[in-house]
Amino acid sequence: MRNRGLTSAREESIYDLRFAGRFKLLCMADVINLNKARKRRDKQNAEALAAENRVRFGRSKQQKTLEAAQAEEAQRRLDQLKREHDPQEPS
Repeated sequence: MRNRGLTSAREESIYDLRFAGRFKLLCMADVINLNKARKRRDKQNAEALAAENRVRFGRSKQQKTLEAAQAEEAQRRLDQLKREHDPQEPS
C-alpha cells in the first residue's frame, strides 16, 4: 500500500476498513464462465436479429394472399398487352 501520509498501523487499518468496499469494487472482478458468457451474448444477438427480421419480413396471411393476387393480376395484364411475335417477320 502506498504511503498516503498515514503514520501508524492503526491509522492504516482504519483507512483499509473505510475504503475496503471501494477498493474491492475497483480491483476485484467476478469470475465468469467465458463459454456461458459467449453463449449468452450470441443468444441475445440472435434474439435481436429475429426481432428485426419479424419487423422486416413478417407479413400476415392476408397480406401474402393480397400481394400474390396483385402479382397475378399484373402478370395477366402484362400478358394481355404483349404483341404476338410473328416468326416470319424479321426482327
